[in-house]
Amino acid sequence: MRPETLYADHFGLSERPFTLLPDPAFLYWSKAHRNAYTILDYGIFSRAPITVITGEIGSGKTTLVQHLLQNTDDTITVGLISNAQGGRGELLQWVLNALSVEVSNDASYVQKFQILQDFLIAEYAA
Repeated sequence: MRPETLYADHFGLSERPFTLLPDPAFLYWSKAHRNAYTILDYGIFSRAPITVITGEIGSGKTTLVQHLLQNTDDTITVGLISNAQGGRGELLQWVLNALSVEVSNDASYVQKFQILQDFLIAEYAA
C-alpha cells in the first residue's frame, strides 16, 4: 500500500482525503459555514467594499472562500488577501497586488492610495 493512498485505500475513497491545499469539493456545510458563505455572497451582491470572515486555524475559511470564488461571476473583480503582515503601507501594497494593479516601487503611500482610488472608481463605473 502506497503511503499517499493509505486512507483512500483503507476507507474505499476515490481521492486522498487530507491535503494541505483547500479543496472546495470537500467543504463541510455546518451552520457556521452556511452563515459565513451567506455573508460573503451578500458582500459581493451588495458591492461591499470589504468583507471579512474570521475563525480558528483549520476551520475552513480558505476552503469556503475558494468555493465562493469558483461560483462568482467572471465579470466581478475580487482581490483576495490572506495572511497579510505589516503596517498600513504594506497593507495598501497587499491590496494593490491582490487586484493586480501595477505600481512603481518608489511610489509614495499617497500615490499608491490615489492609484487604488482611481482603480476602484473605474471598476465601479464599469
